Amino acid sequence: MNSLNMAIQRNSDRGLIGLALLFGAVLTLSIGSLGPNLVLSAMLATSLVSGVLLLWRPYDSPILLVIFLFQWLQASMSVFRASFLGIPVDELYDIPGAFSEAIVLSHISLVAMAVGMRFVVGRATRAAPRAAHAQIANLPMNLWLKLYVVFWGVNFAANFGASLVPGLSQIFLGMINLKWGIFFIIGMVHFAQPKKSGYWFYLIFALELMLGLGSFFSDFKTVFIVTFMSMIAAGMRITPRWALLSVGLVASATYMGILWTAIKGEYRSYVTQGSVTQSIQVSQTESMSAMVRMASSVDAERFSEATDELAERLSYIKFFGATLEYVPTQVPHENGSLSMDAISRPFMPRVFFPSKSIIDDSVRTAYYTGLEISGRERGTSISLGWVAELYIDFGKWFLPLAAMALGAFYGFIHRYLLNWRESAGIIGVAFSTSILIGALFLETSLTKVFGGVIASLIATWLVIKFFMPIVAPELVRKR
Repeated sequence: MNSLNMAIQRNSDRGLIGLALLFGAVLTLSIGSLGPNLVLSAMLATSLVSGVLLLWRPYDSPILLVIFLFQWLQASMSVFRASFLGIPVDELYDIPGAFSEAIVLSHISLVAMAVGMRFVVGRATRAAPRAAHAQIANLPMNLWLKLYVVFWGVNFAANFGASLVPGLSQIFLGMINLKWGIFFIIGMVHFAQPKKSGYWFYLIFALELMLGLGSFFSDFKTVFIVTFMSMIAAGMRITPRWALLSVGLVASATYMGILWTAIKGEYRSYVTQGSVTQSIQVSQTESMSAMVRMASSVDAERFSEATDELAERLSYIKFFGATLEYVPTQVPHENGSLSMDAISRPFMPRVFFPSKSIIDDSVRTAYYTGLEISGRERGTSISLGWVAELYIDFGKWFLPLAAMALGAFYGFIHRYLLNWRESAGIIGVAFSTSILIGALFLETSLTKVFGGVIASLIATWLVIKFFMPIVAPELVRKR
């Protein structure tokens, strides 16, 4: 494509992104106007526009933007639910809490996080994406398939190693998401050069979807999210076909999410055979057969109930609102101790620090909210979310600065992998995506999100430095 055509396409895509952004803002305000939450809805629209303008980077991996958008949806869902019900947000929950304030502080934190990301990662350039696209165009499909098989094996070995040596589980678990980096590349190949990928992308997509459905947590959403990101990174023009694919992915993931919400209690009880654990006690075939049978029995009434349950589950400001009511009136601010614990944990493997405390999200949530929370005794774990934990550490006024620092950390990882000479090109784009998937959700505790991302970064660095030259020397630049 010559420079004139590239400029025309870039300007066209900017115009369509602008229209999509305007549509999203108007839709948000329209939903807010249904009830007494118009002011909050205006704030949601403002934060949406701000985050997208800060983080939209054409042809690059959109992982930073996706982190913002997914958490924006979670921080906004309670406003949408309350507006449909025609009630103020503060009447949505049956526990004491400052829920409107929690929404405002969450969105301020998300925009601050986006500012931190953008400040470190800098303006979008074509250098790194051009190198990635050149490798996709010039390297054979067999290479990506080989790497997918290799990293699928790494995923299996890491899970086994974590169970075999619990003291080093954090490092092992840091390798689990590496396969998603290779899946991301295969998705880019498919959407950039469909004839080159053939049917391989569809086969691998189906495999990952089936494996995700068969797990205890039914983690099928990851394959949809990574597919969507690969569509953007492949440089697909925003056309009716692109819109149809996007709507299809979102609709499929949402439908499956509702069905999963409707059956997950019964399904988990069956696959664990009634034990209070998170381990599956039946075969893959039995678990899949049970899931299909349970899903097919969901009627219209249960589907409607599950839709509301999923919306409530996605909305993650309930415990933050309760925390605002409880801290510092009943429990004082921690002055950074939660953050310091999160930063130090990845560098303290339990095999060398056996006295390191065990993370129990439910205990922490109960302590800082004053609520009765189900925990390990019932096989559950309920966290406060990273925004609430930063508030507990630093209070309202320093919360945005702490969120900005967290965003800068994510931006540093992305920029480092895109520019490090060992990973510049498609590997940096892909593995940055696989690392930062661990930061996707608003509800993840600061301790787990920071520790998980650091462990993934260390594992990825070791893989790129010592493993990639062996399994794919053609992807590694001369040192």
